Amino acid sequence: MVRVGIINYGVGNLGSLVNAFRRVGSEPIIINEPSEFMNVDAIVLPGVGSFDAAMSRLDKFKDALSKIKGSTPILGICLGLQVMFEGSDEGSLGGLSWYPGRVSRLRGGLGYRTLVGTL
Repeated sequence: MVRVGIINYGVGNLGSLVNAFRRVGSEPIIINEPSEFMNVDAIVLPGVGSFDAAMSRLDKFKDALSKIKGSTPILGICLGLQVMFEGSDEGSLGGLSWYPGRVSRLRGGLGYRTLVGTL
């Protein structure tokens, strides 16, 4: 059974994710500390809310996430994916900078989109 770690940094609906991963046959584990990354096969970076709040709350996980990036699968959901880029029009803080580009607001009130450079 795949052990999926869901990072608890206060900006995601953990209960829904736990139920979803159980439904597909994985063992979800809520991660409260970076040291817990070693106990899982994959990581989920959820997110609901504002970019700056997410980046502030992710602070204690940043170094550990960067160390496992490339060796452990990491799935970003919604804001969790956006913080993987250099920044967002929504906030003033920088992102994790794993991917080039910024998340920009779509014109016409359609929400946000991700501008991706060469990956």
